[in-house]
Amino acid sequence: IIDTGIDNNHPDLSDRVIDQKDVSSKNMPQSNQKLHGTYVAGILAGAKTGVAPNCEVISIQIHNHHPESQIELCKALDYCLRVSPDVVNISCGFPYYSDEMKDRCSRLSQKSMVIASAGNTGTGAHFPASYPCVVSVGAIDEDGHHPIFSNIWPTVNISAPGIKIVSTFPVDENGSARYCVDK
Repeated sequence: IIDTGIDNNHPDLSDRVIDQKDVSSKNMPQSNQKLHGTYVAGILAGAKTGVAPNCEVISIQIHNHHPESQIELCKALDYCLRVSPDVVNISCGFPYYSDEMKDRCSRLSQKSMVIASAGNTGTGAHFPASYPCVVSVGAIDEDGHHPIFSNIWPTVNISAPGIKIVSTFPVDENGSARYCVDK
């Protein structure tokens, strides 16, 4: 999972995270660290909330929504090229094309299934999801409609539930497990 990092202290995830790599820029703010990554990990691998609760997870931490994030994503893809996971989930993206990112995704797709978020801006290309070698996933609501935020674009391959999803949230300061519902 390439995202903001995973709180592997969460009891639903502690046995699932087998490796963690931080390729984020050290000079960037650490606010909301591990929130989104923990949420995504819970959807995929959470003992109570996951669609694949017995899978093993490698967490590769980057920062989303920062100018250096594309460089970090390329570093994360390089790490994936070295360790060859079965599936690579990329929960971030950019509105602009990058030859460097496309090359890495293309090489990685020869070894692993590469899946990426179609984007949360409503429409338009979102990279790496819009590269032909990447499975692009949009969101649908409980009625099967695309929510206003989910990108609709010809490169979207599939849509999955993206509203009212129960998942893991980083543990609180007392170490208690927390869960949340994304609205």
